[in-house]
Amino acid sequence: MKDITPFKSFTPYSRQSISEEDKTCVLEALNNPLITQGKINEAFEKALANYAGTKYALSFNSATSALYALYASLRALELGDLESFYHSLVSKDTNFKTKSIITTPITFSATTNMMIACGFKPIFADVTYDGNLDPLKCEEILKEKALRGEDDVIAIMSVDYAGNSVNAKAFKELAKKYDIKWLSDSSHSLGARYIESTNDEGIKIGSLAYASVFSFHALKSITTAEGGALLSDDPKLYEMAKLIRSHGITKKELYHSDQTTLGFNFRLSEINASLGLSQLKKLDSFITKRNELASIYDEAFKNNPYFYPLKTKGLSSRHLYPILLDPKYHCAKEDIVKRLLELNVGTQVHYKPLYDFSFFKDYKPKNEHGLLRNAEDFYRATLSLPLHCNLEKEDIKHIASIVLDVFSEFN
Repeated sequence: MKDITPFKSFTPYSRQSISEEDKTCVLEALNNPLITQGKINEAFEKALANYAGTKYALSFNSATSALYALYASLRALELGDLESFYHSLVSKDTNFKTKSIITTPITFSATTNMMIACGFKPIFADVTYDGNLDPLKCEEILKEKALRGEDDVIAIMSVDYAGNSVNAKAFKELAKKYDIKWLSDSSHSLGARYIESTNDEGIKIGSLAYASVFSFHALKSITTAEGGALLSDDPKLYEMAKLIRSHGITKKELYHSDQTTLGFNFRLSEINASLGLSQLKKLDSFITKRNELASIYDEAFKNNPYFYPLKTKGLSSRHLYPILLDPKYHCAKEDIVKRLLELNVGTQVHYKPLYDFSFFKDYKPKNEHGLLRNAEDFYRATLSLPLHCNLEKEDIKHIASIVLDVFSEFN
């Protein structure tokens, strides 16, 4: 093996960036009379809606909770009310037909877990070269169903893989053509923009789809430690999700309230919201730095014989920096990861196709092999390198050098 200088200390593929200003805001929130259900959360939601360009933003204790509220509200709107939705989950009445949502297998399991929790059947479609859901493959599924006279698909749920927007124009057209909803799991992409042409300033992620979900997990564009949000322009969806978030209770005057439906405690605390509000002010500078660091990787890796960086379109949030390995290195990937760990460079694989997990075995694609070729190839090839705002330009140069040297050992 080569005598490679390790990175100065272990760095994971991502890490939160917390400033003294953030800490001050959290301490101020702790000194407030209300540390839950107060004005800071309301301010955070308003700031999110203003930033993304939507009418409504609803905060949650996680993006997973936000996804549940979205799927449940979507089904409730179709059935008429939340009571009908909850009844459909436990009823054996055949009038409640199972509905489906087309989605990507290259995502974290929460995207699909919450579908199943809300009684939906996920249908996995293949991805494009950038890891994003392929609208052409989605339409193939919709066309086949139309030919069979099936109308069970209610929506498409895309995921902005690594912070790169999906083809928004194509998904909007699909939703209109087949009279379904386009939903976006935008957990990776807060701060990104969808750009159709080089002269286009772009549209911020969050305002493109019928409804979008953001994550504020520690490793995302901004963090509330744990947290998430649901954004939409639909007032009915907003009101239903609001009920689900807080026990199904509607507050009235004084101590009077009414519980009109089943609900949960999915609320975000004032402490978390204060951190989110402080971080949101720095979001654009975070995105700028992530893109500057990514461009150093891009230059260092140009024309190397081992792998190529994932190509981006528009303005990416650069939540991840994935590289795609040349097929001759696929079998060595695990050993490469171990060698990088020895040199203090942490990596991760995003993601194993969901239908390859035991839990999702009943949702394998209905084809000869029960798999999707592009998704499988993407999983074998992808590896995420460290990229976060605690790294500096010289750090990225050093990591890039380590990565290239390690790959040369396996050449």
